[in-house]
Amino acid sequence: MKKFALAAITASLAFSASALAHTDTRQQTLSLADAASLTSFSINAGAGNLEVVAKDSVTDITVIAHIANGDKQEYVLTLVNDSGVARLVAKNKNSASWFSNNGYINLTVTMPASLALKIDDGSGNIDVSGTRSAVAINDGSGNINLTDAIGKLDINDGSGNINVSNVQGMTNINDGSGNINLTKVQGDIDINDDSGSINVVSSHGKLVINDGSGNISARKHVGSVNINDESGNITVMDIQGDVKLKDGSGNMNISNIDGHVTLSDGSGNISVSHTKGLTILHDGSGHLSTDDINGPVKINR
Repeated sequence: MKKFALAAITASLAFSASALAHTDTRQQTLSLADAASLTSFSINAGAGNLEVVAKDSVTDITVIAHIANGDKQEYVLTLVNDSGVARLVAKNKNSASWFSNNGYINLTVTMPASLALKIDDGSGNIDVSGTRSAVAINDGSGNINLTDAIGKLDINDGSGNINVSNVQGMTNINDGSGNINLTKVQGDIDINDDSGSINVVSSHGKLVINDGSGNISARKHVGSVNINDESGNITVMDIQGDVKLKDGSGNMNISNIDGHVTLSDGSGNISVSHTKGLTILHDGSGHLSTDDINGPVKINR
């Protein structure tokens, strides 16, 4: 292990193809000691899995890299204190492209929980836990798992599943494809998704979903729910707040709503029960079933 003081300019490692002539894998450890004066941590990673564990008791940033250089290219692994911002880079040294031909760097990172975290990742799974400040993730492909976090969360993802649980803070997700699962999120949620299923359970705050295709489920939510969906089934149950749904095609099942329900539907069956009011602005085609609507009812068909 190499120790680097906070005042150190850089901690870096670059291996040439000739140095790797007889080996394809190795492990390297980097660290920045006493990160008390740092304000944020930026990770720029290419191919490979990334695990980030944030802890209140940790004062250093430690990086363990497992490196597989399948095509014997040069690469650079760098940890830098850049005027109060810790920057970790793991990429191909001589090209703008990331590792290819089975080359990758798997990273295990331990960091102070108080630092804001920004991740730019090419491909591979991302696991983040324990952060106590804002987290921003920009990911090309691979699954994203984030747990036990406090602070604003921004995710911009190309493809892969997204799992978020036990988070306190505003959550914004822009997703190309892959399933999205949110559990016990305390804070407003804004999701923009092209394709893939969306499940939100046991959360609190304003919930807004704009979805291209895929089924949507929102259950046991405290706060208003607003969903705009092009295609796919929608299930909304056990909500403490008003619900607004606009659907292109697919069935809708709405029940146990402690608030008013407003619907606009292109095609598909609609079932609404146990609400404090119902307004249907448009219903194109499909069967409509209602039960126990305890409030004003207005249906335009």
